[in-house]
Amino acid sequence: MKIAIDARELEGKPTGAGRFLLEVMRRWPREFFLNNEVHLLFKNEIPLNSFLDPIPARKIILKPLFFLNSDLLWEQVLLPLYLNRHRIAVFWGANGAGSLWRPSHLKSIVNIFDITFCMDRKWYSLKERWVRKLRTRISALTANLCVTASQSAAKDLESFFPKLRGKVRVVYPGADHLGPAQERPPNKGVATVLYVGSFLNRRPVENLIEAFRRLAPEYPQLRLRLVGDNRTFPRKDFSAIIRRSGVEDRVEWGGYCDAAVLNNIYAESDIFCYPSFYEGFGIPLVEAQVLGLPVITLKNSSLQEVGGDSVCYAKSADPDDLKEAIQALVDSRSLVESIRRKGFENAKQYQWSKAAAAILKMFE
Repeated sequence: MKIAIDARELEGKPTGAGRFLLEVMRRWPREFFLNNEVHLLFKNEIPLNSFLDPIPARKIILKPLFFLNSDLLWEQVLLPLYLNRHRIAVFWGANGAGSLWRPSHLKSIVNIFDITFCMDRKWYSLKERWVRKLRTRISALTANLCVTASQSAAKDLESFFPKLRGKVRVVYPGADHLGPAQERPPNKGVATVLYVGSFLNRRPVENLIEAFRRLAPEYPQLRLRLVGDNRTFPRKDFSAIIRRSGVEDRVEWGGYCDAAVLNNIYAESDIFCYPSFYEGFGIPLVEAQVLGLPVITLKNSSLQEVGGDSVCYAKSADPDDLKEAIQALVDSRSLVESIRRKGFENAKQYQWSKAAAAILKMFE
């Protein structure tokens, strides 16, 4: 069978959809690539990747012409031309792409993990919101199956895009790319509060910084560590926010990092705080649980589904409520141990091997 996969998310720094694609493909048996003709389609470059290099798949750059450089035109012009020319049987839009002009012989699966553009118009520019909504409508119209990351996201997708009703399949991501779940030694006192994830408008990291500022005088041992690239719109100046907090010597902010470095950062931290107004899944939450951190988050979207009773829920994203949740864990070692152990057990159910098998079954 000829299978084509939109692999653009592997270019640059894989997060979210890119992480899902990479970890799923890592767990496919080599026989899958030998028994099928697999085409990995890129837009600008084939990334240097120790996993991608040896796999027996065709790695193709569909290089846009200068007037076809946008992702939307790549998806609606270059992609269908390629799929038709090579008589592809199954296309996996792992980037969320679908094409209006679809060859009649083609079956397609599309990942749609992010519909935050439907939730709050302030989170995106008018142009980006319009493009995202158009892409999703096209995918909803043309896909045979749609993959999303939680029951919560599936419900929202079918609500906003009725064309997807009956097509949506939930495939939970894994978190075991950081290694097997690890027990941690008993807590000996909290020192570092950690946040991991891209800085987005739906994740009020500035409120976490303010919550930490209010806690800092009472707890001189506390540190705050932030990991993630700033992708806010309108752009927030987090360097200035940290500087104005008056505790910049106790706040560390680093950008994107790979799994090996991230593993060490989790291991060096004590509490994971993930304030977010909306998530399709929230991989960092489960990553933290895999490595034994107690998690604080908000009770909304998929976060409650994924976290269940294994996390500590702040009442809201208000700095005082985040402060209260952090303080509860700082002041109670027994609570820390309880949340940690529940989280450790919760994380075991999210495995990339299960996700990989589910996608293969869809191909079949």
